Amino acid sequence: MTGLLPLLRKPLVVALVLIVALLALGEALSPGFASPQQILRLLIVAALLGIVAAGQNLVILGGREGIDLSVGGIVSLSAIVAGNLMNGADSGIAPAIAGCIATGAFFGLVNGLGVTFLRIPPLVMTLGMLGVLQGLLVVIRQGIPSGRAAPSLSQFVTQPFLFGLPGIIWLWLCVGLLMAFLLHRTVFGHRIYSIGSNEEAAII
Repeated sequence: MTGLLPLLRKPLVVALVLIVALLALGEALSPGFASPQQILRLLIVAALLGIVAAGQNLVILGGREGIDLSVGGIVSLSAIVAGNLMNGADSGIAPAIAGCIATGAFFGLVNGLGVTFLRIPPLVMTLGMLGVLQGLLVVIRQGIPSGRAAPSLSQFVTQPFLFGLPGIIWLWLCVGLLMAFLLHRTVFGHRIYSIGSNEEAAII
């Protein structure tokens, strides 16, 4: 029992225990809640959020009130850009990816310039940008969704790809492994931790 205490203090182990407990509770209250199909649907949603969270993780570790509150707005706007560029055709996947990257890069650059040169606190800057993006979404689409995902992309997200799991889950796993390698095995990752711990000491 004593040997289990250090293991139970690890955040990942605690998270896994809580997930299992919540699934068991949900299954007891509503039979079928923890069925394989339902768990797969939850994993797909978790994969989409996890890929976004990977980038957010770098921002948070970097310190200086590091958190980007505009991510939700950027993702929503990028989804509209991608949907309209694809418009239900596989040939539009590459332009859609390029459009999403360009959209995120542009608003990320604006956030970065505001924080760096105008000295606006990151929380304030990104919160303001979220409001701008939400207003822009209303102006552009008036709250009405538009565009359609390409069939291949829909299959990648929802249909079995390898060992019965959709491609999006495998992509999430690859992103997680890449982030772990980046943060723990590269100079860049160590610098991020150093800056987040003490920016002045990291400069020295």
